[in-house]
Amino acid sequence: MTHSSLIDGLCRDKKLDVALDIWNRVLNKGFSVDIIVHNILIHGLCSFGRTEKALHIYLEMKHKDCSPNLVTYNTLMDGLEVGNCEKAAGIWDEMLQAGLQLISFLIRLYLKVFALAIGRLRLWSNWMMLCGVE
Repeated sequence: MTHSSLIDGLCRDKKLDVALDIWNRVLNKGFSVDIIVHNILIHGLCSFGRTEKALHIYLEMKHKDCSPNLVTYNTLMDGLEVGNCEKAAGIWDEMLQAGLQLISFLIRLYLKVFALAIGRLRLWSNWMMLCGVE
């Protein structure tokens, strides 16, 4: 079993602290981790409300020259949907600066983050209907 499968299984079982321990052991032993393993851990953390730690992993990956991809940005935006506008805007800007192609799902998610943050879900819903997005 690879460390990515182990971390994924632990995250799915809500054993995030154990997954983080395995993560740290892998890094401390000098093993490299690719974008897939980063995304697995970020997703696990975001799925259970630990967005601050997910953002920390995201920043670490950038310092290790492991470039985030659409999965990374999508996961972070989805995890930040509880209304953390400032951080969501920073992630959005970084995605645009990286030159990643925008897809309708990410645009919808971005608008939802900000609509929730300002308490205007009805405005968001109307905007999506006008745009023809369900």
